[in-house]
Amino acid sequence: MPFCVLFTEMELQRTQILLKKLLKWFIPLLLILLIESLKLFPAIIEKYYSNGCYVYISRFLRIITGYIPFSVGDIFYCIVLVSVIYRVIKFIVKIIRKEAQWKYVKLRFLKFIRKLLWVYIWFNLIWGLNYYREGITTQLHLKVENYSTEDLCNLTSLLITKTNESRLAISKDSVLPEQALKNIYLQASANYNFTENNFAFLQYKNKSVKKSLYTFLAPYFGFTGYYNPFSGEAQLRDDVPRILIPYTTSHEIAHQLGYASETEANFVGYLAAANSNNNYFKYSVYLDLYRYARIELMMRNTLPDNNNKLDSLVKMDLRNINRFFLKEKNKVSGKVMNLYGMYLQANNQQKGINSYDDVISLLIAYYKQYGKI
Repeated sequence: MPFCVLFTEMELQRTQILLKKLLKWFIPLLLILLIESLKLFPAIIEKYYSNGCYVYISRFLRIITGYIPFSVGDIFYCIVLVSVIYRVIKFIVKIIRKEAQWKYVKLRFLKFIRKLLWVYIWFNLIWGLNYYREGITTQLHLKVENYSTEDLCNLTSLLITKTNESRLAISKDSVLPEQALKNIYLQASANYNFTENNFAFLQYKNKSVKKSLYTFLAPYFGFTGYYNPFSGEAQLRDDVPRILIPYTTSHEIAHQLGYASETEANFVGYLAAANSNNNYFKYSVYLDLYRYARIELMMRNTLPDNNNKLDSLVKMDLRNINRFFLKEKNKVSGKVMNLYGMYLQANNQQKGINSYDDVISLLIAYYKQYGKI
């Protein structure tokens, strides 16, 4: 074989290897560029993603996981965590034993970065783009503005009335009755189907609501529920005061429907729970919304009209809730919630962890638009 031909073949092989290496970076970087560009067009995301392909993605995931009695997503997280820890330890051992040369370290680091890029791509394709949709404010034509203290006082008074009415409709006993978790999960799903009559875009099919396998970690992570975008499951903590679970379940189902923003998930959960015929759900949502409004009032150093007061039974329930969370108070949860706040800020929720509280602004806008809460 002539030397020039051999040289050409070697050059061709080197070129092919180089192209493969470049493609390993070019494809994910190109996809990320496209995703980041798409985030600049909320109307397109709303129409073609949130109300288009995401509907089928989320439903497909719920079909797969819905009939499995335990949390698939939680097990997936556990496997990923164990795998990462194992690989990190293995890598550190190699460095200590001086078995890892600089070239090996560089290759492992670049491979890790590529994997992170693909995780980011996958996260956005199956869920994350929902953070950049137009959302419920556009769907309901709500005009959300900065609200006055008078608006807040009026809303709080309305919430007090609703909270008192729903509590007394459940029972006049000092001990609040509890519903079975299974019944709460089923009722939450039924509420969305009922709400669909008024809000067609809240259609919910293929229920996948599970008890979290990590409830024992909840005091340190500060959650009462969470949505797993990789499995499509809504996970609920089951050891909190039972009256909190109906609204939390409604909130997590809202995430399943593509309302990624914590503000919007709170509001959509409110629409489903408050429009149901179940007083337990109504009390759960109005009680929680009153707590949000109360915090806002305290921040403004004011109080609602004294002519409208909380019922003594409601006050007792609130004391029990506060007592429960005071027992769990620890130094770790605050730091974890700060990290979660940073995650929210990175995903188009500028107020971070305070995004949950913004449901009050949506409630006031909804009341002004429709004259009811």
